[in-house]
Order: sequence, then structure tokens, then C-alpha cells
Amino acid sequence: MITRRCSERRFFMRPGRETNNAFIYCLALAARKTGVSIVCVGTLSNHWHGIVVDKHGRLPQFLEHFHKLCAIPRSERIHAGCEETRP
Repeated sequence: MITRRCSERRFFMRPGRETNNAFIYCLALAARKTGVSIVCVGTLSNHWHGIVVDKHGRLPQFLEHFHKLCAIPRSERIHAGCEETRP
């Protein structure tokens, strides 16, 4: 089981079509690249939980790739003025 919270415990993962789609896309891409199987995932506004199967010992690479991918869409939205930078 994996649990990861957002930086500074802020609500960076507020539910919405764009956020949800970006999260699922990043998760699927990282899983496909590393061979990690996703059993289930739950997201909240400031953290996520996941149950995964890692048969090849690539969990660290999966997490690194996934978290990098998730950070990109959010930073692009902030720079475009679509999201507040303060809580």
C-alpha cells in the first residue's frame, strides 16, 4: 500500500475533471512504463492511497516517474493563472 500527501499538506488535488484526468493519465503512464500493476487507488484533496503489485522490483522507479508526471500539469496550471498559488 502506498500513501503520499501533497507538499505542505495543501489541497493541490482538488476534485475536478482536469485534475482527475491528469491523475489517472499519469498513474497509467507510470504503471505501463515500469510494469507495476494498479489494484486500486483512492484520492483526496491533499493525498492519495494506492494498492499496487510490483513483480519486478520497480516500485521506486514507478513512484519517481508518477510523482514527476503529476507535478507537471499542476505547475503548468499555476503558471497559466488557472490555479491559486496560496491556500
